[in-house]
Amino acid sequence: RSVRKKSALECPNLEDLVGVSCWVATTSNSFSAGSPTSPHPHGFSTEDPKTSSLLLQPLILHPTAIITLDPDTAHPDLILSEDLKSVKRGEGQRDLPDNPERFAYWPFVLGQQSFSAGRHCWEVEVGDEGDWAIGVARESIPRKGQLNLCPKGGIWGVEKWGGQVRALTTHKVTLLALRWVPRRVSIHLDYIGGTVAFFDADEGGLIFVFSHCWFSPARKRGHRRSQQVLHPQVEAAPKAGMS
Repeated sequence: RSVRKKSALECPNLEDLVGVSCWVATTSNSFSAGSPTSPHPHGFSTEDPKTSSLLLQPLILHPTAIITLDPDTAHPDLILSEDLKSVKRGEGQRDLPDNPERFAYWPFVLGQQSFSAGRHCWEVEVGDEGDWAIGVARESIPRKGQLNLCPKGGIWGVEKWGGQVRALTTHKVTLLALRWVPRRVSIHLDYIGGTVAFFDADEGGLIFVFSHCWFSPARKRGHRRSQQVLHPQVEAAPKAGMS
């Protein structure tokens, strides 16, 4: 992928969260209609409002999380607001401490809050301009090198990139057949139920659902499986925001 360009992002609020991270990314590419997609083993999407209301009702939550961004994880290209609820892409890398938590390759930032149980929801205002990527990530994802942007790599997200909205399902992303690009996206996490759902926060339509998610790492022989911490994650670029 090419380097992400200047962007701004505002993050939602998260309360009483332990274990998951959120992320968002944006760029300045122009938008064009997405391509249709066939069912994918890692999730599904639908524009049928009846399907959304009946089959997906258990996934729908009211926003409960108040997210603030973690400056210790922010890539040096990113500039966070004083209240840590928004981020934008700067003109160059700032001179920041190269602490272990900080992303050095991807222009990412994680939410300070995390999740290791329960059901949580927050909204991200991505706006009209540029590209973006949002979702949740394991706390253990690499910070200093390339990332595997898919569930296998510890990331469950959707993005607008190159004029298309797509789900980060595997190395080959899943293009989503949306009638329009959402301006606000709500993210619904059910840790125990193993789902991460993305909805158009203005229109209420489903964008994509990752189902049968296994957030904890594989158990080693002779060891108990540890509870995995998840964080909201943002990859930043033109204007976007969480609420």
